[in-house]
Amino acid sequence: MSDQVSLILDATEGFNLLLNNQLAQANDRFKRGANDGNSPYHLAGLGLAKFLQAALGQEDKELLSSLNILGQAETTANNHAQAKRPKSEPPTVYPPGTEFKIIVSDVVVAQALCHILTESTIEFMKAVYKLNRAYKGFSNAYKVVFPKDISENDSLHKIFTDLNAFYLKSKEREKEKAFSAATSTSSSGSGFFGWNTKKRTDLQHLKHSSSTSAIPNLVANLSLDVPSSENLAASAPTSRPPSERGSITPSEQSTLATTADTATSNVDTSATSSLNENSHGAENGDESPSHLVGEDGKEVPEPLWKGDALTTLVISGAAFGFGLFGLIFSILPPRLRKLISWFGFSNSNRQVALKLLTVASATGDDVHGYFASLCLITYYSVILLMSGWQADEEYLLRQTSAVLSRISAKFPDGTLWVLNRAKLRRMNRDLDSAIAILEEALSKESTFREADSLLVFELCWSYLSAAKFAPAARTFLQMKETNSWSHATYVFMSAGSLLMISLSSRTEEQTAEIEKLLEELPSLFNQKRLMGEPPTTEIFITRKLATYKAKHARWVASGRIDSKTRLSDVIRISPASELSLFWNTTGRAPKDSLQHQIDLLSAFSPPPRFGPGAPSATLKVGSTTSLATSALSTFDLDTLDEIATRDLLLGNLYRCLGSFDVARQFHEAVLAAAPRIQEEKWLVPFSTLDLAVLDAQEAERDSELPDVKGDKSKEKKLWKERAAKVEKRLDELLQMGEYDLKGRVESRGGMLRQQIAEKLSKLKA
Repeated sequence: MSDQVSLILDATEGFNLLLNNQLAQANDRFKRGANDGNSPYHLAGLGLAKFLQAALGQEDKELLSSLNILGQAETTANNHAQAKRPKSEPPTVYPPGTEFKIIVSDVVVAQALCHILTESTIEFMKAVYKLNRAYKGFSNAYKVVFPKDISENDSLHKIFTDLNAFYLKSKEREKEKAFSAATSTSSSGSGFFGWNTKKRTDLQHLKHSSSTSAIPNLVANLSLDVPSSENLAASAPTSRPPSERGSITPSEQSTLATTADTATSNVDTSATSSLNENSHGAENGDESPSHLVGEDGKEVPEPLWKGDALTTLVISGAAFGFGLFGLIFSILPPRLRKLISWFGFSNSNRQVALKLLTVASATGDDVHGYFASLCLITYYSVILLMSGWQADEEYLLRQTSAVLSRISAKFPDGTLWVLNRAKLRRMNRDLDSAIAILEEALSKESTFREADSLLVFELCWSYLSAAKFAPAARTFLQMKETNSWSHATYVFMSAGSLLMISLSSRTEEQTAEIEKLLEELPSLFNQKRLMGEPPTTEIFITRKLATYKAKHARWVASGRIDSKTRLSDVIRISPASELSLFWNTTGRAPKDSLQHQIDLLSAFSPPPRFGPGAPSATLKVGSTTSLATSALSTFDLDTLDEIATRDLLLGNLYRCLGSFDVARQFHEAVLAAAPRIQEEKWLVPFSTLDLAVLDAQEAERDSELPDVKGDKSKEKKLWKERAAKVEKRLDELLQMGEYDLKGRVESRGGMLRQQIAEKLSKLKA
């Protein structure tokens, strides 16, 4: 085993400890390996561990330490990449030095994220520069591993088959070189003709650690026509030393492409599928198997390079880095994507990015694979939660479960994987199991406090979704102990959770706690800033607090209350209900929880105009007279903004319950009120988004009607018409002015647009 491979494996063990919440042990291993300053892998691990502490806990003091260590890792990796290789060094599958170039890009990305977290405009510009450097580095590595590029039409089955074929040929080339050297030195009496006695290496002797049997027993049926050793040596991408910059030359790229094509053309791809026979598994009761299945339904071949640490680093690193950038670019709002293109960022094909991340995640024993798995799970979970509607919900759930199953067993106590196990249960609408997983994990001792904050935050939203408001309030306050991000947001959400308890059920202690939390808020503002601006949630909270105080003053002036009455006594609509919309907490909430919130909102005067029990003489939101201030002065909701807020909330809740007609009435009432809304400018954009989701849900429902289902032409026509409606609403959304949490609303709109595009694409296939 080479020294480099030993270092990679030892550093990987450090990452295994880190991702299983054993922070102290991970840091010890990284420090031991980094002591002589010659292992970029350990230095990168130590720097990334510090970065994770800083990022997850929002702790500024760790950022500088992380930046210094990551800088050392970059210098060391660059020195290794540019060093000349001795001729005695064993051959590698990809050009020597590629692995170090990937490490450089890894640590530069982490440096950029540190700059962003320092909350300075100058530091942000440094981050843009470093992200551009990392992007170029990953792009070069991508061209080495995938010289003929990957398109969205390439199946995962084909991608893995091509990589496997190239790997087998590279290993055969190594064996032939070794055999050639051995026979040339051991030949006796053969004179000038000794080279004629050289025999071709038998593939039956090539073993690989990813299989319990010899590789040729696996590939004997592949009819692999291996070129002669002379031709292989001439075409090998590692047969000449790398350039000074460690980049692959155009001729090498051509050779890689030709070699892979030759191999792939002779591979019986059905044979490699047998690799998956023993890879089935399930994640704690989830039915999805752990083996990879492509979008075409084919099982994906097992990667033959699994267990080859150096090759794994190169393939996983290149696929992860280029895929990560591609995924991020693809989900950015169009205007921001256009802006960053000026800085050299151009790759934004989402489907290709997801395939590359899947390649990186497939090995399961490399740090790039771990983080690629995390990216995939996070992406699928965000789409499932935030888009509102999915073109193929089952596929997303299945993929999430498959990726999670492959890796969660390796890290049973790892916060990131426990978190996603709970999220998967919530996405499957099994909220009780999600809460149980989180509570159990938090009951254990942990040395990684910063990572635990993720579990606490997820538990907050899970409690809210389950209508467990008192536990939610307590848990939001716990966030102050585990995370230094916006404490104002945590306190506000705690108060809001208690405000979701009906007035008749709320205890005096809970009312006093609400008042205490509201009084604490002003002292918590502006403790955290990003590029000179406070968190967007704090901007929302500051305005809401002013709104509550204005309402209190109105009620005092009208004689409804005296000046000593508590501020919380005039608040009717909980701010937690409003902010929950931006996190889409209602999207996968149980029906009884949704109904509870409907009942709570419907109890306020004036009564809702739509839905069960609505009065016959209704107030019309668009009316210029019926909603005059004088007409509302005796109601719980005494302004048009408050009534429109309730309409939006009820529209969302009824949509989630499946009462589409009632939901549409409430949302259209909000749109009709748009000219007269004073403060809550976010209501119309959010109703527009929710109506777009509603249009998609109705289209899905109507496509199942007896006269449509099974008739492809009718289904295509229906979806073409409904998709146009959704697109129109989403276009309108992008044209709206400034409002609270605009970026989050537009991001959700972008996710929905992508899901609509996927649906139309499937119908065309």
